[in-house]
Amino acid sequence: MKVINKSAWLIFLLYAFGPAGFLPELRAQLKDPVRKLSVGDTLPPHLLRMLGGEVRPLSDYRGRAVILDFWNTSCVACVASWPKLLNLQQEFGESLRIILVNTTQDEVAIRKFIDKRRELTDVNMNLPMVWGDTVLTRKMFPYSGLPHVVWLDQNGVVAAITGGPELKADNIRALIERKPLKVAAKINNNELIRVDWTKPAFFGGNNTPSPSDTPVWYSFLSKGIPWLFPAIGFLPNGGVVATNGSVRTLYEVAYTNRVHIKGVPIPLLKNQVETDIRDSLRYLAVSNGVVQPEYLYTYQLLGPKGTPVEKIRARFQSELDQMFGLKATWVTRIKPCYVLVRSGSPVTGYREGAASIRVSPTKIDINKLTVAQLISRLENATSYYYSPNQFVDETGYTGLLGRISFEVNVENFSRLSEKLKPYGIEIIEASRQVNVLLISDEDLR
Repeated sequence: MKVINKSAWLIFLLYAFGPAGFLPELRAQLKDPVRKLSVGDTLPPHLLRMLGGEVRPLSDYRGRAVILDFWNTSCVACVASWPKLLNLQQEFGESLRIILVNTTQDEVAIRKFIDKRRELTDVNMNLPMVWGDTVLTRKMFPYSGLPHVVWLDQNGVVAAITGGPELKADNIRALIERKPLKVAAKINNNELIRVDWTKPAFFGGNNTPSPSDTPVWYSFLSKGIPWLFPAIGFLPNGGVVATNGSVRTLYEVAYTNRVHIKGVPIPLLKNQVETDIRDSLRYLAVSNGVVQPEYLYTYQLLGPKGTPVEKIRARFQSELDQMFGLKATWVTRIKPCYVLVRSGSPVTGYREGAASIRVSPTKIDINKLTVAQLISRLENATSYYYSPNQFVDETGYTGLLGRISFEVNVENFSRLSEKLKPYGIEIIEASRQVNVLLISDEDLR
């Protein structure tokens, strides 16, 4: 039988039953049925189970703005935002309390992950953290898809429910100052409509029936449609789709020379595109770092089944130029790059075992991949996706790489380079001539 320390039990009773205790909140939590909360609702009494064993009433945070940031260890965007969250908390001090909420993993797994991030990336996540609280996620604020952020004002009223990109200093300042929040409400994944993009998505209407078979050629362009499940890229049956993207995003799909490890074309990176456009907001859809939904578009193009990708690509490019009055051409630029070269050690070539493509911000575990495929994974699975530097392969190695496995802050290229050296590869930062897609107003050319 487990023996309870009498002193600890006495302290618990004094706190629970005392004037500042959480017993009234516990009674209210047990008495009142918990329901899903929306913007404008006030949080009911609720106890938070904090990492470290403390139990705190939510009412402890009344009088300050509160951000509940839901996350788990597999959400790359959530974890990548940690430095930003720490800076925001420091900037706004006692006026704000940012609380991380992880209800899908246990305390041991969460602590291990935080410790590993501190060791590899020097990010010391010390914000308050809730774990194991299914009431918050299944009843009050159910969600599908992360990041998921709940904004509470000083009175515990839900001011907004958003995704991660809305977490900006200006928006938090508006929350603290009780001003209207100009943020985009989050649409959960289970609220989005999934479309079979191999068929015309918008056809018929106007008293005409939809055909039973796909038209010979079909293309559709509209303003952004928020309730569509995200889809972008070329289709296996001879087509292409891009939902809720800027004009620049459409061009990044149309002109891509990048191929996913599974052989599917994927959009160009931001560092592969330049623009020379007078009305940049209209085509980039971003103002002061915030996406402007009125400048987003949804596009679908279908050809006869089996139409080659290159033919679809040419039609897509031509339609973009005609619809938006722009012109895209490939040009060369001298730009800083991350250059992969041979180190002093022999390259670790493939010997045996199944292919492995595990690349995360803190770990590399690959086998049976080319150097180009390794670069592709670095660009797609880490913050190198947003880097101004392109990767350039000058290793001259044309075979398959063997087992390469280590933990490191992958997003720090110098640390990554040190870890790669024993495997025969290192990364240097140097200027190189690279190809860039230039999108410009047609009348400026």
